Amino acid sequence: MTKKKIALEIFTWVFTLLVAALMLRAGITKFDPHSWWVRGFRNWGYPDWFRYTIGVVEVACAILLLWPRTASYAATVIIAVMIGAAGTLAHAGLLRGLDAPIGFTIFCTAIAFIRWPRRLRFGASLPVAERHAET
Repeated sequence: MTKKKIALEIFTWVFTLLVAALMLRAGITKFDPHSWWVRGFRNWGYPDWFRYTIGVVEVACAILLLWPRTASYAATVIIAVMIGAAGTLAHAGLLRGLDAPIGFTIFCTAIAFIRWPRRLRFGASLPVAERHAET
């Protein structure tokens, strides 16, 4: 492995760990009945079950980011959730709050882009006959 590949791998892991930790924290706080999320989701017109659903999705995706094989999928789901969050905040007129969803969208796009080739390489290890059978 070249020094460039080692540096990219270290960067990818540190970056992914940071994003996963932030997403895990954001997801866990959705379950706290005293967090500002309770008031926020109610003000935006969402029921309590939706806050819990978003919390579950964020926690699950934070965990799945740590497995390279599922990282691109988890990042894609987070991007979808963050697009919804940005739409909610924009609709509510809270444009100052858009920095977090936009940041997570950019970060998860980077993770999906970096991890995607690794997911595709899995199929390359199959024998030629099996690869043609899948198509």
